[in-house]
Amino acid sequence: MSNLSDFLGGSGGGGDPQATFQASANVANGDLVVLNDNGTVAPVELNTFSADLTTSASVNSIYGSTSTRYSNGGYFMGYNSINDQYILTVSTGNNTTILYRGSINSSGVSSFNAITSRSNVYATHLAQDYNKYNNFYFGSRNSAGNFQVEALYWNGSNYTNGSQYGVSGSQSTGSNCVYVGVNDDGTVIASSRAGANARIGMAALTPSGNGSGSMTLQYTITNTEASASDMSYAIDDGGFHGAHCGGNVHAILHRHNGDGLNLWVMPVYADASSVTYGTPAYSGLPSAGNYLDVCYDPVGNVGLILYGSGVKGFTVDKTNLTVSFFTVTTNASPTQAGGVGFNRKANLFHFLPGNNKTVETFTLSSDGTQGTVTEYALSGSSSLGNYAAEYAGIHNFQDKGSVGITFNSNTDNQQYMTTFTPSYSTTNIDSYFGEAKEAITSGSAGPIGIFNRTVSFANAGLNKGQKLFANPSGSALATSGTYRVGYATDGDTVLVTGDPS
Repeated sequence: MSNLSDFLGGSGGGGDPQATFQASANVANGDLVVLNDNGTVAPVELNTFSADLTTSASVNSIYGSTSTRYSNGGYFMGYNSINDQYILTVSTGNNTTILYRGSINSSGVSSFNAITSRSNVYATHLAQDYNKYNNFYFGSRNSAGNFQVEALYWNGSNYTNGSQYGVSGSQSTGSNCVYVGVNDDGTVIASSRAGANARIGMAALTPSGNGSGSMTLQYTITNTEASASDMSYAIDDGGFHGAHCGGNVHAILHRHNGDGLNLWVMPVYADASSVTYGTPAYSGLPSAGNYLDVCYDPVGNVGLILYGSGVKGFTVDKTNLTVSFFTVTTNASPTQAGGVGFNRKANLFHFLPGNNKTVETFTLSSDGTQGTVTEYALSGSSSLGNYAAEYAGIHNFQDKGSVGITFNSNTDNQQYMTTFTPSYSTTNIDSYFGEAKEAITSGSAGPIGIFNRTVSFANAGLNKGQKLFANPSGSALATSGTYRVGYATDGDTVLVTGDPS
């Protein structure tokens, strides 16, 4: 009969955390190692990328003229790395928004074609991250008071738009209050000021799947309006925004009608079947007009708000649905015409103060710790002269370290876009599971001291109890082979044993 050490790996009577693994790269003695998707091991990596301002020299005109920008009105931008295509939404200044798809080359020059346009719309919002179906989701509130959401889906060669789905319910929603976000499981969440008591309401839609713009409406904003016990006050029709905080949690920014229109934040849990409102809290940012900007890092669980002449960091307790705020320091003074953004690849927050063209970048932790501020002066276009970027939108491009910026130019008050890449580093040290006990050459096997017995393999589709092996010529774990990795404890988790030493 096999003993416990045979099951766990190692020869030390079950307590020995050392076992044999096959390497996919050269590993030095003492290296921390990660477990690859195919069951081989490799050293922890640190990759450093230099700043690239080449693309920022190309500033492309989007659409002539502009109008008042409300909190969610104007232009939004997203990028799908799988299909290598950008999405851009532009307000033309006459209550019309045009949705574009296109590309940006290595010199920053863009080529965009219109997908569709929406007339007589007021506030708009584009969910910044495509979901697991590779879709983007666009929301707009029309002149009849209807808040509508539509999918921008991949048809095999380009992004195109699906049908619009009304999410307001039986009553109209706020004309300047629109937010759309996407849960981790793909559920689309919308929010606005509900019509009955002017409190926050939520809506949910479930997409049909890849290559489809079809969705099913699960509940409406009217049906889920916050009760008086959830929030004891009405909110203003303006100064409204939101951010996905990870999982099924969203932060809804709004102006408190009973508190001098100061900016408050409501944490909300919303899935495909229900809504739970948390405890709203004052951000510390006083009333300063309609325009505001917000971004959030779901992994680090920390976000950044720009409102009026103030910037605040915040974090949401996703279990208790409470929110905390802390001070963020910037070199330039914030202005209402500025913008903020977060790039997941670079793990950097970005701040553009407004009436400027210098972007500041820094790291930020949920405990309020802020990294060193680094400044980048965008090169700009000679045809614009010494312009200043006003009402900037800073956009995360998924799986890229580069950042998109859309803005008004004070030179001609028209809309432009540019992009640049800051200096950043990436590492997979958070995924380490062991330490090499001797040097191992690529393709060979050697001893690894196991620190973490449980390793997750996202979307692996494993069967509980499966014995799993390294698959050096493939991209996923195998069910047979030379070097055992461990046993599946559920669909995407492995109890790591290694091969007995």
